[in-house]
Amino acid sequence: MTHFTYSERSPTDDLYQGDILQRTDDLVAILEAIHPHFADEHSYPMFMVLTQSCDLVRRKGRGCSSHYITICAVRDFLWAVKREVGKLGHPDLGKHGLLPISVKTKASQVVERFLNNTEPGYFYLHPTGLVISKPMSAFLALSISLRAHEHYDTCLSARIVGLNSEFRAKVGWLIGDIYSRIATEDWQSQADFDREVFESQIKEAINYPFFWLDELGERKVRKAAKEGSLNLDNQEEVIEFASRLPPQHDEIAAAVKEEIMRMDGQKINETVANTLTERILKRKGVESRYIERSDENF
Repeated sequence: MTHFTYSERSPTDDLYQGDILQRTDDLVAILEAIHPHFADEHSYPMFMVLTQSCDLVRRKGRGCSSHYITICAVRDFLWAVKREVGKLGHPDLGKHGLLPISVKTKASQVVERFLNNTEPGYFYLHPTGLVISKPMSAFLALSISLRAHEHYDTCLSARIVGLNSEFRAKVGWLIGDIYSRIATEDWQSQADFDREVFESQIKEAINYPFFWLDELGERKVRKAAKEGSLNLDNQEEVIEFASRLPPQHDEIAAAVKEEIMRMDGQKINETVANTLTERILKRKGVESRYIERSDENF
């Protein structure tokens, strides 16, 4: 079933704001000649039309009123999430996906804004069959212009799906504050809304690109970098270093147990020390894990 964001387009329809363009041979040829950087298939798998729909209407006997068709890059959704959620942490660590666990709730809120298209600068595109096979995001600020009288038909031939009217208006508002705030539907308002699926998508998005550290772990990484034993510009080295750090729970528990065992004039066996240690840790609310990560993604 087509996601509620989209609207089917007839091949004879004019271009509309929000139309999604695939990489056709003709479009790629134009990009290679005019904007070669945007011809890279890995970085720019799709594009979105940003020009207002009213300026793209073709009148009889002449073309559209706009001299240019502005299109923006459509890239992997999780790449966009990593870029924005990474700003919640320290600049040198966030760029590698290492974040303090204290910001995980804020990270979930960022992902929710993405999904409901309220995150500035982006427009989320949900998978819809083979046309869009995985979650994508339009990078509204990453745009280029093509000459309308030369390249209109090429863009039209590259269109694979369009947005429905309210979401076209939302794109317009997002890219230039042209419209008042548009009250578009969000996921929760749908009759078949499944909260478990929605929250699972948020969880997947924040677990995939990130390596979660608590405050102690972040301090150790930054200390190692300051002392010169860790190169923060080398992502593999940073991730490997973080993965070798001992669990905070074990580290603190060992220190507490050692102090309990040392108590003057008292003989406390290890079993009692372990029990007391766990009670103290639980009372203080110490996190049970030092690092949260999804191993299959690293």
